[in-house]
Amino acid sequence: MPKRKRQAMENTVTVRSNLATLITLKGERDGEKITISQLARDTGLAMNTVKKWLRGNHDYFEGHAVAILCKYLECEIGDLLKIVEPTDTQD
Repeated sequence: MPKRKRQAMENTVTVRSNLATLITLKGERDGEKITISQLARDTGLAMNTVKKWLRGNHDYFEGHAVAILCKYLECEIGDLLKIVEPTDTQD
């Protein structure tokens, strides 16, 4: 990939999932640890989908998954998805 294009990609704002933190908070509120398999079972989302959310391997976020997770975690979209600013890598 040309250096110019790589630099442009590195300087883009991205959106990341805050799912891991929200699962921990819900577990603390409910007094139980929530596992990945329990989250998948409770929400009806595929295990691979839940794992992608936890790893942050997303190019896009499906609306139905966002809605399901927000309802399950009792949170707002802004709690689940965070805008991540690029870090300044230039010397």
